[in-house]
Amino acid sequence: KAWYNEQQITQNFCLAGCFMGLSFMSKGPVSFFALLLPSLIAFLWHRRPNMRNRWKGTILMLTICLILSAWWYAYIYLMAPEATTFVVNKESTSWVNHNVRPWWYYWRFFLETGIWAPLLLWVLYKSIRHWSSCSTETKVYLVWTLSGVVLLSLFPEKKMRYLLPLMMPCCMLMADWVCHNWKSGPIRKLLGGVCILFFMVECFGLPFVGH
Repeated sequence: KAWYNEQQITQNFCLAGCFMGLSFMSKGPVSFFALLLPSLIAFLWHRRPNMRNRWKGTILMLTICLILSAWWYAYIYLMAPEATTFVVNKESTSWVNHNVRPWWYYWRFFLETGIWAPLLLWVLYKSIRHWSSCSTETKVYLVWTLSGVVLLSLFPEKKMRYLLPLMMPCCMLMADWVCHNWKSGPIRKLLGGVCILFFMVECFGLPFVGH
């Protein structure tokens, strides 16, 4: 909103900086790589903002983000430098040596959608193949999803739970494709098959989960 809208620009920049800083305090750089950067890549690819009179606001946003992200680490470093150094070295080493997976490890991300994996695979295939005729929303969600997979693949340490933020653009991609192609026979059959399978699992599969 701060980049594209003409109202409450400074307020939106401050809110963005606060939320980015709190996000970094919560999950570190993972949330940036898994959610923030992929979404920014998708939206900036779709529409570049007019940065006139917005550079100061952008710097303000980054400054707030940096202060909120760093104050706790600075405080514990001043209060307990030895323990802080030990933890930082341990965590930084784990990013490189712990749970290391090959770069293609996350390219099975569609399996995380569970029963919706067939529909997601179909939508990914059709949207990539018919890129030129896809709607703008479909292109944005596709770029968001694929850029997220690429960015997460750059980390040596890989865990499947890091893919959870990618479920948002995946769900929006499937929903957008279904809405724009509802009259298509294959999409109706595929969606109906997924719903029937989901119903069967709910009725006949769940009672045996506890056994």
